Amino acid sequence: MKKTIIIILICTLLFSCDKIDGPFAEISNELEVTAEFPSLDLSTVYRKILFEEYTGHLCTNCPTGHQKLEELIEIYGDTLIPICIHAGDFAKPTNELPEDFRTNAGTQFK
Repeated sequence: MKKTIIIILICTLLFSCDKIDGPFAEISNELEVTAEFPSLDLSTVYRKILFEEYTGHLCTNCPTGHQKLEELIEIYGDTLIPICIHAGDFAKPTNELPEDFRTNAGTQFK
C-alpha cells in the first residue's frame, strides 16, 4: 500500500501541469456593431406598456387579477395595453363553463 502511494506521489510531481508562457489570446466579450438609428425627438416619443395576463375558467387568481388590471388601466390609461390569453389547464372547458376561449397561439407555449 505504501509503495502505491509513493508511486502516485512521484507520478504526480513528475507529470504535473506545465507553466505556460505568453503571449496569451485575449478574450473579449465586446462585439463591434455598425448600425444607424434614426434620431428621436424625445418630446414626441410615446411609450406603451404591454401587459400579458394568462387566464382560465378555473383560475383562482383571475378575479383579483382582473381587479388589479382595472386599477392599472385607471392609472396608466391608454399607455397600458392589456392582452388576456386564455390558455393552460385552467382554461379547459367544463360542464359548468362549456365555452372554449383557447387559441392555438395561446396554447402553443404552455
